Amino acid sequence: MNKAKLNSDYIPLLGDDTPNYRIRISFSKLAWFTVALPFFGFIFCVLWSIIYNFAHATSTHCQ
Repeated sequence: MNKAKLNSDYIPLLGDDTPNYRIRISFSKLAWFTVALPFFGFIFCVLWSIIYNFAHATSTHCQ
């Protein structure tokens, strides 16, 4: 370990022998994923309600 690091108040969270892993995700992909997840969830719910409960999903309160 570096001698300057021993005399200072610096305390590393990871040791020198610990492998450093990181995940690199571009902001545009993260933004698309953030927008697409609720959108596809909404589409799934609409299709599910139309397929399995068509009469109730397409009914109105007007008679």
